[in-house]
Amino acid sequence: MKAPCRPMLPILLVPMAAAWAGITLASQSAYQMQAIDPVIPFSGAAVCVLVLTLGFRKRRNALQSSSSNPEEHPKKADTKTRHLAARLTIPPLTALVFCLALGLGSQFYGSLTQQIERVGELKGVVDLVVIEDTQFYPRSRGSEAMVYFSDGSEARVRIYWNDTSLALPKGSHLKARVTYTPLRSDQRWLFDKGCIGTLSISEIECLGFSTDLWGQIDSFRYNNVQRIEAVEGDGAALLAGVLLGNRERLRDSAIEQDFRTCGLAHLIAVSGTHLAIVAALLAWFLRRLPLGRKSEVCILVSILVLYVVLTGMQPSAIRSGIMAGIAAFSVFTGRRGHAPSALTTAAVLMMLVYPANAYSLGFWLSVCSVVGITLFAHLTSHWVATAGVLKREESPGGLSQTLAFTLVAMAATLPIAIPAFAVLSLVSPLANLIAGPLFTLALGFGVVALVLIPLFEPLGLLLLNAAVLFSDLCALLASIIARVPFASTPLELSLAFGSVLGIATAALVYFLWPTPKAKTLRLGATALIVATMVVILVFPHTTSPRLIVMDVGQGDAILVQEQGSAILIDTGASGSALVHALARNNVRSLKAVVITHLDNDHAGALTRLRGLVPVENVYFAQGLLEHQSHNEFLLQAQALVGAGEVRELTQGDVLQVGRTISLVVLWPERVATEGSNAESICLLLQYDVDADGVPEHQALLTGDCEHEELAAMLRRFPGLQVSVLKVGHHGSRNAMIPAQVHALDCRVALISVGVNNSYGHPSLVILDALAEADVRVMRTDEQGDLACLFNGPTMNLRYATMKQEPY
Repeated sequence: MKAPCRPMLPILLVPMAAAWAGITLASQSAYQMQAIDPVIPFSGAAVCVLVLTLGFRKRRNALQSSSSNPEEHPKKADTKTRHLAARLTIPPLTALVFCLALGLGSQFYGSLTQQIERVGELKGVVDLVVIEDTQFYPRSRGSEAMVYFSDGSEARVRIYWNDTSLALPKGSHLKARVTYTPLRSDQRWLFDKGCIGTLSISEIECLGFSTDLWGQIDSFRYNNVQRIEAVEGDGAALLAGVLLGNRERLRDSAIEQDFRTCGLAHLIAVSGTHLAIVAALLAWFLRRLPLGRKSEVCILVSILVLYVVLTGMQPSAIRSGIMAGIAAFSVFTGRRGHAPSALTTAAVLMMLVYPANAYSLGFWLSVCSVVGITLFAHLTSHWVATAGVLKREESPGGLSQTLAFTLVAMAATLPIAIPAFAVLSLVSPLANLIAGPLFTLALGFGVVALVLIPLFEPLGLLLLNAAVLFSDLCALLASIIARVPFASTPLELSLAFGSVLGIATAALVYFLWPTPKAKTLRLGATALIVATMVVILVFPHTTSPRLIVMDVGQGDAILVQEQGSAILIDTGASGSALVHALARNNVRSLKAVVITHLDNDHAGALTRLRGLVPVENVYFAQGLLEHQSHNEFLLQAQALVGAGEVRELTQGDVLQVGRTISLVVLWPERVATEGSNAESICLLLQYDVDADGVPEHQALLTGDCEHEELAAMLRRFPGLQVSVLKVGHHGSRNAMIPAQVHALDCRVALISVGVNNSYGHPSLVILDALAEADVRVMRTDEQGDLACLFNGPTMNLRYATMKQEPY
């Protein structure tokens, strides 16, 4: 089978990267209070326009010269002219886009710094309009909002709802008493998004939806969300995300976890994929009407614009709408449509109009996906057709084309998705292939239903129920596929390396444009499978004995590893932080998870392990299965491993990690009833390399226990001394007293604590006590992951900077 014709690269591909670079430079300069004067880049843009004008004239002369030369073959002359046009156009066009992005970005971020200087005006009661759906955080809920100054100007802020039950939907207008908090050093990403700070709000007076056009649009969207969620079934929450981008009921749900595991998370929120499906359905219908081409395009674009507006103006949907408009313009002007050019034009325009789009993860995932599909999907479909399993087709279509689209979209987004989410879904092609048709039906029926409900409610509701049914089936299939062993795996990859690798791979495939061969495909697939199995099954068995206090923010997540065995002690509160931590430390499976007690910052991410890594058992303190049987964390554990594999630990129990490391339960000494700090499971790690019963190293892991519990343990186990102490309760003031530090005779103290946490952890009292006892202190907020590597009588310390030293 021959390879299809290689598509032409879009002329704005390199300028698109230049736009991102210009905005990034403008953002960094403004954040460091060294804003660039926009006049300078705009002057450079004027020079670039002049150069482009001269280049077009030279190109026109070249065209005239080639057409007047009868001896030169027309095709060869056209190729030479195109190459000349590229050499004359791309460099000045790239410079022009960079200068425009730098100038517009400087204006945008310069205005943010001016707004930050005015935040003193944000006192007392102020006007706000909520501009995004409620987001769920470990201990609160928040949204983004526009706040209005006294002169009518506005600024983007992040708001936190002190009373989470009063969180208002997108588009709500309210008055509230606010307390402004400046951006912290670890919140640079909020500045990049266009936010000037955070507001805590109270005394809320809801004024309903705004009376302007956007307020009415948000009101209509909210009413549609209510209609969908009124339908029974888990599919209703999924459909609300699919149709309208409302993910409030999906946050941390089993459906969301299964979709992440299967590589289907892009289907939950409104994206360019949704718009493409709506466009395909409309085009199929319009082609059956007696309409001209231009009339079809006008109707199609009008309906797509309406859909974009009614779905809440999601950035990726706006991008797709702009691309559709550019394609329609090409029809009216008689020019040949070129999807990659339309896409890159839309991306550049969106960044120039609103520079914060350059920092939108969803925006770039959508751009990479569509660019990949438009450039490589046709070639991939030919390769899929040669696999031998599928029918060899001269013009691949049907199953091979559908699978090709899925594979290309997944591969194109991996260089960004893996650094962002630290997860590689191994079942994504299969899941997308199976769930894709159901997703299309759910979206199609849902769109028609929302249009019909105001016109003819009975038929609209009937179609809405059908859409929910298809969503239920889609969720069921995702749940089944997510339970396949190693459906996904944690994987760490830096954004810089991933981007370079992705660009290099795409460039290599484009310029080689390999002819499809079944033998080559089978060899490549076999090599990929073998490499994947080596990474998943072999690499973890090379791990030396170690204790790692992982950086998961304000919480605890401690990993004990030896060869292929690993036990996780607590999970922290953030699922995303936990996944990244497991990926950094090459964890592919867990022998057990120990939940020391029932606080959110120790067990809040337990559900994120579902479908991520196989877990054999989950342990709680003895008594909690009876006294806290309805606790959410116990229920999550049962859903994760099954009720029979959720077990209890009592004082004296031993968990064997590998050949040389064991964990002995020292606390609690009585039956736990509440799962409180005082009932935290405390473990003594013992590293005994020669199995003589005399450990070379010991580490005390105290959960959230404080000095009262520590005193009881020292009485119960007299002479207890350790090399390493994980300081209790994140180094709170009551974690220990100086006498206990001396009694334990520890050399290293590890503190798991979040950057700029609101509790003031660790306490200066604790730090002073440790310093007085000449104990080496290591903190996750300052050094990232803290690792103790055991090697016979020696122990090495390592932290996130990869600096390693003996101790």
